[in-house]
Amino acid sequence: MATDPVFYTIPKIDSVLVATVNTNLAAPTGADIIYTAPATAAGAKISRITVNQTADLAAAAVLNIFFHTGAAFDALFEPIVLNVFDLTTATQQDADAIFNKAYKDILLPNAWSLRAAVTLAGAASAFQVIVHALEAA
Repeated sequence: MATDPVFYTIPKIDSVLVATVNTNLAAPTGADIIYTAPATAAGAKISRITVNQTADLAAAAVLNIFFHTGAAFDALFEPIVLNVFDLTTATQQDADAIFNKAYKDILLPNAWSLRAAVTLAGAASAFQVIVHALEAA
């Protein structure tokens, strides 16, 4: 018996200002929830992640994005290196300083989430992460 195909067509955009500092890549004790897939059999498809700087950063840091099963951290998904950038002297953030990546085949199982933490205390609340997802119709 064939199953009906799943079409990911309902756009969903979530964002968070990442405030959690955590350097553990295997089993972090905490991270900010960026996006949670709906609790349906189809889950969701991640189509794009954008990271914008919202405050000055005195030293380079790494923003780690993790998969979370709803009960535990599963794996490191995307480490993003964030360079020093002074917003007070610049009128507009350079396009090179903005992380913007499209994904073709990232499916998030039902009720799983993407979570983020930075590795440097000075980078807490300095970056906004925006997730563009598609949910099943």
